[in-house]
Amino acid sequence: MKRLNQSLQEMQVNCSVVELDGEPCLFVHLEDESAAMCRLKNVGVAIAEPIIAQYPF
Repeated sequence: MKRLNQSLQEMQVNCSVVELDGEPCLFVHLEDESAAMCRLKNVGVAIAEPIIAQYPF
């Protein structure tokens, strides 16, 4: 988490790491979400995103 935090700081994206239910969670401001998601994916972080099916099976 510390390296992810540093990576975001390089982009001047403010973030906070908080422990929730024993797991570290990374929080970013809403206006920085797109930039943070892009950076995190580029460094290899797996991110679960909701999928909305237009045509359910």
